[in-house]
Amino acid sequence: MPTSRVLDFDDRFVPVQSSTTRFVTVDREAVLLDGHGRVYRLNPTGAILWACFDGTGSLGEIAQDVSDELGVPYAGVLAEVQWQVKPREHL
Repeated sequence: MPTSRVLDFDDRFVPVQSSTTRFVTVDREAVLLDGHGRVYRLNPTGAILWACFDGTGSLGEIAQDVSDELGVPYAGVLAEVQWQVKPREHL
């Protein structure tokens, strides 16, 4: 039986965009094309988060910035940011 590797995406995790993924903005949304030819559509929030995944800030720092800017609770933003970085099957 195959096993899957579970990664810990806690608030200290520093996300970095894949060098093989192409990113194009369309209006306020974005489209990603990964190195395997899969296409992902990001809503405006996802597009902002993707732009923040530059290897300089942790998920906690990114979530705090978004929380402060939008005036929404940090815990909810952190949960959303963590969900955005989790690997998933084809969308």
